[in-house]
Amino acid sequence: MINRLMDYTGTRPQLWFIALVYYMHVLNHSSGPTLNNRQPIFVATGKVGDISSMMYFQWLEPVFVKLGDSHFPSALTEILCYWVGIAEHVGHAMTLERLF
Repeated sequence: MINRLMDYTGTRPQLWFIALVYYMHVLNHSSGPTLNNRQPIFVATGKVGDISSMMYFQWLEPVFVKLGDSHFPSALTEILCYWVGIAEHVGHAMTLERLF
C-alpha cells in the first residue's frame, strides 16, 4: 500500500518513512468489518478518532505557509511546502506537518 501511495503521487524514495507514518495514521482512524466497524484507535484507547483533519489535504499536496506576522498585507511572506500529515503530538488537533 505504501508503494502504491508513493508511486501514485510521485513521492521521492527518501520519504518512505514519512509516507508509512501517514498511512498508519489513516489506517488507525479507518473503521472496518474486522473490528465490528470500529476504528482501531477507538479499540485501543476508547476514544473516537477524529477524521476531520484528514479531509482538508492529500498526501504531498502543495501548500503555502505563512512565515510570520506582518502589519501590512503586501509584506506577507509565504513559502511553498508539501503536506505530509498530521502532527499528532504538537499543538492542537488541527496542527499539520509540512515538508519544505
